[in-house]
Amino acid sequence: MAWSYFNFSQLEDLKNLIQLREHCCMNFSTIFRNKYSDELKKSFDNSAESNIINKFHQIANGNNSLDKFSEKTSDIIVHNNWVDSSIDFSLMLSDNGQLLPICRENIASKIINLSKGLEFFGNSLSKVNTIMGDKKSVSSILKNCFSNKIVSEWENSFIYYTMTLDEKNFIPCNLDLQEINIRIATQKDIENLLPLQKNYEIEEVLPSSEMFNEVISKKHLSMILKNQITVVAEKSGKIIAKANTNGKGFIYYQIGGVYTLPEYRNIGISTALVSYLIEKIFSQGMKASLFVKTNNPAALKVYINLGFNKMEEFQIIYFLHQ
Repeated sequence: MAWSYFNFSQLEDLKNLIQLREHCCMNFSTIFRNKYSDELKKSFDNSAESNIINKFHQIANGNNSLDKFSEKTSDIIVHNNWVDSSIDFSLMLSDNGQLLPICRENIASKIINLSKGLEFFGNSLSKVNTIMGDKKSVSSILKNCFSNKIVSEWENSFIYYTMTLDEKNFIPCNLDLQEINIRIATQKDIENLLPLQKNYEIEEVLPSSEMFNEVISKKHLSMILKNQITVVAEKSGKIIAKANTNGKGFIYYQIGGVYTLPEYRNIGISTALVSYLIEKIFSQGMKASLFVKTNNPAALKVYINLGFNKMEEFQIIYFLHQ
């Protein structure tokens, strides 16, 4: 089968692939859900029979909105396999220059011809500044489609383990942290959270070539407080640790932004904080996912002790554009 632009008639098929691989494509999933929320609601909330009836009524009434289901979108391309024509690989090029692959397991890059697929993005590929996804897919994209990039242009490469947790495997933290209060954060906490957010971004997020921008950081933090679940640990009224979700998919909330002030580390605060956040995630009927750097054994231990299952390697590469 061949590559093509994604169209709305493939919503359910692409959603199925996202759900299968959501632990390693949360950015893809979050953007997809937000961008196509109306179409997803129309497509999945109604039964198949009522959908058909509604479509006939719309046709009879001269409603041309049904044409949308044959419309194509240029920000997502898909590859259909030759066995049953279902989608086995997809690529999204986000507005901010992220190239996001999602791949059904055990798909060889030579079979799907990644180079041919990426041709659909045309000149838009020049705006790619980041590639992130499962390590095998990212490696294939680099090898087949960005081989002209010199090493110094993608020296900012980070490898993580993806990890997932469902309620039945959760091991709650029962540490008695005296004088430590854990609670949900609000917009009123933004000024007190900013120093921790700054340190987190510098230590864990920003590539070495990029300078910290306080204005952007504060705006991003405000959006997190508004749209995500953020929890804090405080002692004597001072916030000493934070954690939050940074994406919501179909199945998972993704955890990120975990940071504890250096002088309060190694006493179990981050474990207790993430445990509290996980409980909030489960209360909404969702599972938890995250990714942790492979060279961070301390953090890895925290998540394993909470019951997380280590899945596969995840890679983020930042291109340095001159």
